[in-house]
Amino acid sequence: CAEKHRSSDVLLAHHADDQAETILFNLMRGSGGLRGMRFRTQIEGLQVIRPLLLASRSNITDYLTKSGYSYREDASNAEAIATRNRLRNEAIPLLNEIMGRDIRPALIRAEEISQAQQNALRELLDWTKLKDPQGRIFLPYFITLSPALQRIALYDYLKKHHISEISHDLLERGLALIDQTIPSKINLPGGKFLRRKEKRLFIS
Repeated sequence: CAEKHRSSDVLLAHHADDQAETILFNLMRGSGGLRGMRFRTQIEGLQVIRPLLLASRSNITDYLTKSGYSYREDASNAEAIATRNRLRNEAIPLLNEIMGRDIRPALIRAEEISQAQQNALRELLDWTKLKDPQGRIFLPYFITLSPALQRIALYDYLKKHHISEISHDLLERGLALIDQTIPSKINLPGGKFLRRKEKRLFIS
């Protein structure tokens, strides 16, 4: 559709409730701690923008109702057919009941604090000579980083190369390649490999 209409930007309707679900989903999956959606994301040449990410679902529907606007909801959202649906319809209401309040604002605040800390660590990474001219991770520098910085560097490297489903286990197996005594490659999603060769880590 973007190509047909010659649009470089796409607006999505994700809201704060979606953000809280995403944070909880990523936390439970172990894919990088408290991580939600970004306001702006580059996807295959498109700039995806989520302008409603700080607005709650209830505020949005209240505004639409008071303004006389009709809207359509995907009926599958209420069905327990996917993990995210069960988090939305079962887990979060139960956690709200246990805590006696809506937990979603707390999840979003925690993610914002975590991301600020992650960004500070990434600024430190910008000062390191982490990659060689071919864009491969240069192990002699990589091994001098703290474990926290190694994890962030490897996560960002995999994301940059469009590796999906980056779990805690995948990161641990990738970091283990530092050890020269173990096999020099691991499997990645999509039929790719993370390899160690000539003091470099790279994807093939």
